[in-house]
Amino acid sequence: MPRSEHLADMSTEGLREQRDACLRLIDVRYDRCSESVTEYHADYADRISDELDRRNNAQPTPNRTNPLTEEPMDTTHAAVFTAAAHTTTWKSTNIGPTTEISHNGYKWTIDLPAEGHGPARITGRHGYGGTEILDICATPEQTAPIVEAAVDALRPAAAARPAHRRQRWDATCPVYRLQRWDAFDEVWVDRGTFTGERGQLNADFAVGSERASDTGPLRMFKDGEVVFADDPATYGLDG
Repeated sequence: MPRSEHLADMSTEGLREQRDACLRLIDVRYDRCSESVTEYHADYADRISDELDRRNNAQPTPNRTNPLTEEPMDTTHAAVFTAAAHTTTWKSTNIGPTTEISHNGYKWTIDLPAEGHGPARITGRHGYGGTEILDICATPEQTAPIVEAAVDALRPAAAARPAHRRQRWDATCPVYRLQRWDAFDEVWVDRGTFTGERGQLNADFAVGSERASDTGPLRMFKDGEVVFADDPATYGLDG
């Protein structure tokens, strides 16, 4: 595989680390390599810089942005959030639920807020080179399944209940449906359906995440009845 194609397949973090390694190898203070090897690593570092510049200049993808800064979200971070939505190794702490995900040679820490609303966050990663503190927000769409995973993992009573009793319990629980106003198409779009033993808690968490990111007018249904509904025509005018 040509080196240009190889670089295109690497994560942005991986490219930066590979470039740093090349620059250390060609540092004149250490004089570790022969001239030919030094030239090779210098050329490789230049190619990596070109690839990083290409990514920085690329048009951001609208559905992969940080909800607070609107900056492009790295594919690695998106993969970590996806993995967090499927893990069962959540722990409850005094600052909220937390878990760790192994991905791309790192162990990533993902936290949920203790107060019950707001986005999931990647707060750090640990690897061979040490620990790095991060603060990367998930989108509301990414946060909702992460909340579901955390709630399921931290719910011992439900885990102990026989499967047939859990099914009967879930069948009697109300169904909550959250929608957001799409100002461009002027329609209400679904943002999630929540039911089961913790349906209301998960619905409230989703509303809090949307409010924290100021995504726009919302409305909530409970078994088809309106719980609340923002007026798109007046939303935001009071503030």
